[in-house]
Amino acid sequence: MIAAVARAPRSVRIEQAIEIDLPARDVALQWTRFDWRSEVSGPGTRWRVAPVDGAVAPRIAWRCLDGARVRGIVDFRRSGQSRTAVALRFDCAPAGLAGRLTGSLGLLRSVVARELRRFKEAVETRHHLRARRELQRRELERFRALTSGG
Repeated sequence: MIAAVARAPRSVRIEQAIEIDLPARDVALQWTRFDWRSEVSGPGTRWRVAPVDGAVAPRIAWRCLDGARVRGIVDFRRSGQSRTAVALRFDCAPAGLAGRLTGSLGLLRSVVARELRRFKEAVETRHHLRARRELQRRELERFRALTSGG
């Protein structure tokens, strides 16, 4: 009798970068809070990520919490005043036949690029909305001070 040997799924290495209009510390903090999505592991799949060592720093080693075999490193480097260059590198073993085909055809790279753009938009929008609310709060306080005679 010949024993069958399970072959480990092929891993795909992805490297992507993007610039975000926020300080590196703010971007790094948002990294672990973002809802990452991937159609590669099946429609509507989401990856929850967490820092491997629990640290949020200029470099975060992370892994997926949802059973997907995805591990990576993301670097946050200052890129001018209040800008951050985000460099992402990870290895992924896409699940199932569709996942392996997607990974081998390079479609995974476009999925990752789309998710990075979505991350950029979400963090920048959140930041700008917070800043706008703070400005409105200050203006309201000034108005109240003027109208109360103080």
